[in-house]
Amino acid sequence: MTKSYFVATTTDTTVQIAFPPSDNGDTVWITAMWVNAKSQTGPAATPVSVNLPAGGVLPQVEAKRSPMRKAA
Repeated sequence: MTKSYFVATTTDTTVQIAFPPSDNGDTVWITAMWVNAKSQTGPAATPVSVNLPAGGVLPQVEAKRSPMRKAA
């Protein structure tokens, strides 16, 4: 079964997504896009898949931040 969810709108360049526990593990696909002040969206980024383990709580992983510059 395929489900689609909108997770968040943020002004930050990183976001944490919480996933509920799963009995058998899941594969999720994640993409993002820029939205300007007029609510116009840019092209969506190439989706990436993440395999979630089965079980209760996922381990916390320190996010690696890459240096980003704001567009002029």
